Amino acid sequence: MKNYDYKLLLEDLGEGREIEFKYNEASYGIVHFSEGWFFVADNKRISEYYKNPHELVETICIGGKKLEELFNGGVIPDEGFYIL
Repeated sequence: MKNYDYKLLLEDLGEGREIEFKYNEASYGIVHFSEGWFFVADNKRISEYYKNPHELVETICIGGKKLEELFNGGVIPDEGFYIL
């Protein structure tokens, strides 16, 4: 996403929104259920539950890269990117 960066990601999550995106041919999501926030890859939960989405996104790495690097680097494609 060229116009969507890590700061906007944190703002949207802080408002309770969920994020879905694709990267390197895999689908990812930062989602919320009654247990809390968690991270999914190809529809499988791959993180613990977190009460705070900001704590969650600081722990996520994809291919050794933090989400901050991916979103600020503009490597998340527009196709398959959703704010729910």
